Amino acid sequence: RRSTSSSTKSSNERLRVAVVGGGAAGLATALHLAPLVTQGLIAGPIDVFDSEERPSNREIGVGIWSTALDCFQRDTVDSHKLVYDDMTRHGTFVQQVGYRTPRGQWLAESSLTGDSVPGLLFLREMDMLAALRKAVHLEVNRGNVVLHTGWNNKVHSIMEDSSTAAWSAPLMIQADGPDKPPQQTERDYHLIVAADGMNSVLRKAYGGL
Repeated sequence: RRSTSSSTKSSNERLRVAVVGGGAAGLATALHLAPLVTQGLIAGPIDVFDSEERPSNREIGVGIWSTALDCFQRDTVDSHKLVYDDMTRHGTFVQQVGYRTPRGQWLAESSLTGDSVPGLLFLREMDMLAALRKAVHLEVNRGNVVLHTGWNNKVHSIMEDSSTAAWSAPLMIQADGPDKPPQQTERDYHLIVAADGMNSVLRKAYGGL
């Protein structure tokens, strides 16, 4: 088997998690689950597999509703606070959103002012991803998360009916390239999160996409 992360003591009694995809969804998933490793509620570490080469300097803008940031702002976990502080430092809360014509005229407009209306944080995609990566690396240093990155960590499939443990299965990784047989991960996983985008291999195979 291909070696991934070593198991922690009694980890076979707890949920083992793999996250496929290292973009915003995958990193945020790992961040939200990491405190459960610290508390001993799930097995550690969380394995994140990401084979994509993402540009780190794209300056396209993204909008994040404040309701999506609430969990980072209100949490006492320092890696979560780091995400919120970094994103809000690099972004701006806007009060007017809607649709414009190519010439900039409003077609539809909504106001985001008022205590009961969620705000929209606008920032560059590169700053959003940088904040998430910085926070995830904090959890990596604690042993709560392991990042498996690069072309040799491309997930091919889930190896079903191969595990001796109930309700778990290893992943199959194309460690030697697409022309070679995929290798089985050392660990079996109870929960596999497909966070690898619109062209997700796992969701196409198992989700009927």
